[in-house]
Amino acid sequence: SILPHAGSWNEATVRAAYALNDPLIVGRGEGRGARGEVSSLIACDAPNVIVETVKRAEDGNGVIVRLYETQRRRGAIALVAGFPLAAAARTNLLEEEKAALAVEGNSVQYDIRPYEIVTLRLVPA
Repeated sequence: SILPHAGSWNEATVRAAYALNDPLIVGRGEGRGARGEVSSLIACDAPNVIVETVKRAEDGNGVIVRLYETQRRRGAIALVAGFPLAAAARTNLLEEEKAALAVEGNSVQYDIRPYEIVTLRLVPA
């Protein structure tokens, strides 16, 4: 399909194309928040980074977040969880830990490389 947009292709179309070709699947769960409250399970502050997957870790220890950089940019990104974090680590695709990451409250910083695919394990507090 064709999607009209302002600016260059990397300003709008990666996210829009992703939403068109792979729509979000929503599941209902039990919540303890205020009725009507809206929050994100995982949020990334970088517009050039797509959060691809959020799933329970295969070994049951934490949440796996897979993301990738789309615009050939290098830089620090902040990933904010909708829950307090006890630990975070970069892993490989098999979810084996490669490097521990510093956690601050419910967020973690990561220096992403151009077009890098990153898998992180977030362990709730």
